[in-house]
Amino acid sequence: MASISSSPSPKSLRRSARKTGVSDSKPLPLAHFVYAAVDRSGSMTSMGNAPPEQMRAQMMELKEEAEKTGVATSMSVITFDSVTEIFMDNVQLEGNDALPTYEDFKSALHPRGTTRFYDTVFEAIEALEQRRDDYLATLPSLVKMLNPTVVCSLLVLTDGADNCSTEHSRSTVAARLTKARANGVNAIFLGANIDAGTEGAALGFAKQATVQMSASYAGASQCMRAVRAGLRQASSGATDVDYNQIISQTPSAGGRGGAAGPGIHSPLTPQGVPPTMPMPPMPLLRRY
Repeated sequence: MASISSSPSPKSLRRSARKTGVSDSKPLPLAHFVYAAVDRSGSMTSMGNAPPEQMRAQMMELKEEAEKTGVATSMSVITFDSVTEIFMDNVQLEGNDALPTYEDFKSALHPRGTTRFYDTVFEAIEALEQRRDDYLATLPSLVKMLNPTVVCSLLVLTDGADNCSTEHSRSTVAARLTKARANGVNAIFLGANIDAGTEGAALGFAKQATVQMSASYAGASQCMRAVRAGLRQASSGATDVDYNQIISQTPSAGGRGGAAGPGIHSPLTPQGVPPTMPMPPMPLLRRY
């Protein structure tokens, strides 16, 4: 399937302040652009089906939030191993009944290859800010005069250190992310099998948005649920969300095997240990 690229229209965005019946001192943002860069390298196998389950749940919760508040929300998802691939390209969520299924996410995030991390994150930051700038350029002059808020959220998930980037380094990513955050980008880092706090700080992520994640189904599920809650807050205009605080208030996922729906289960055992078996062949990737 060809990649779907769409963006919020100014007409739909001007409805946002009227859609919510809740009186709030802070106006809702006009739009929320979400850009997720998700590791699919071979070592991600240890997390079972948590990444596709949680990423699809994130998409559906953002869709629900957008339809409730009227804040037009678009989502992009790129995956990376030794190469970077676009799975969702600036897809508007509200009112969209043709969004990727769980099986689509599972195919897109099927583990393989090595870790093109630094290059991917740098490119994701550039693409996210370009989405915002392109959108702002389309706004009517009267709307621009109101200095509207447009939220940009970058989610980065990896379970290992970079081992095949060729264009960028930790320092160039940090410089680019620091600039983006100063320009209002909400950046979240989830890291497993590395010291996420140290790596996240070195890359320019805020402490409260850097999450240490265990490389298991349960650990990944719990941390990604916290991100889901945080991004819903961001859709309502919240800033400086403390993702670690959300995790501390979230019940543990325990040893659940990972049901994603009827007949869909994680390949992990209840102890979170993947069974010994050869990796299945890579399925065909569908792009949205």
